[in-house]
Amino acid sequence: IGDIVGPVQFRDGFLVAKIEPAEFDTTVEARHIFLAFAGNKGREAVLARAAALKAEIANGADFSELARKVSQDPLTSENGGLWEPFKASDRVPQIASALESLQPGQVTDPIATPYGVHLIQLVKRSRTPKGTKKAPAKKADNKPAEKAAAAAAPAPAGKKAKAPETAQEGP
Repeated sequence: IGDIVGPVQFRDGFLVAKIEPAEFDTTVEARHIFLAFAGNKGREAVLARAAALKAEIANGADFSELARKVSQDPLTSENGGLWEPFKASDRVPQIASALESLQPGQVTDPIATPYGVHLIQLVKRSRTPKGTKKAPAKKADNKPAEKAAAAAAPAPAGKKAKAPETAQEGP
């Protein structure tokens, strides 16, 4: 790191390069079970329930099944608690620091945040060079479906129905 490499001869000239340290963004995929606080009186009960769930997981219970059954996060519970990939630093500090020490498959102890209690299971951690952009997700092409729906719709009174388009073979 910091070394100068070259000159290296290429067909059209020479190259001299300086080796710089690579900077990476770390992306996390994780599942969570969220239990909301029901006022100050319910705080201890929610923490105890989370501890009991952690013990069930340690004894072989499936994290994603428990998330489906008991998580109070309406955005992820149906998905087995799976969060979309994210940077740990984008979460509240208690969650971000807990994720740093987890290995894939491991589950945190109950984490109390202002919102409630979380149990988090790390699914995967990946590193990408900073500045790398993911290709945008391709949107489904709805035009064939629209054409099929238009062809199937009855023609208005007094108008002739349009024949569906068909591909013709070339020479």
